[in-house]
Amino acid sequence: MVDPDDISGTGITSVSCPSASFCVAVDAFGNALTYRGGSWSGPAAIDNGVQLNSVSCTSASFCVAVDNLGRELTYNGSSWSAPRGISGGEALTAVSCTPSSFCVAVSASGSEATYSDGTWSAPGEIGSGARLNAVSCPSAS
Repeated sequence: MVDPDDISGTGITSVSCPSASFCVAVDAFGNALTYRGGSWSGPAAIDNGVQLNSVSCTSASFCVAVDNLGRELTYNGSSWSAPRGISGGEALTAVSCTPSSFCVAVSASGSEATYSDGTWSAPGEIGSGARLNAVSCPSAS
């Protein structure tokens, strides 16, 4: 187990904590670390060395992470899915999910994809020339 006060220097790129007893952190090396019951797990390889840029968890049984190759990975409480392309290969910079399992992922060039009912939409443009590095969605609307 990794000391919760000693995850600095691990290349952590994003952390999401839907509760005080559960968090997921992702890193620049394609790993996820999970915090449960007061301690962090060691890094688990989930994306074959590809940089994970963002993670959003709504509960201990639903998280989405996005990577530098435009793919997403979904956590179901016990395991991560295989990476699945959703942006045509363009790096995804951020993801935000709501408690109703609605998510939005964005890229630095202004494209977005939404997740609803287990399906990702085709990439769309938010705005011409927009540079998106973060997204936050408190609800599906």
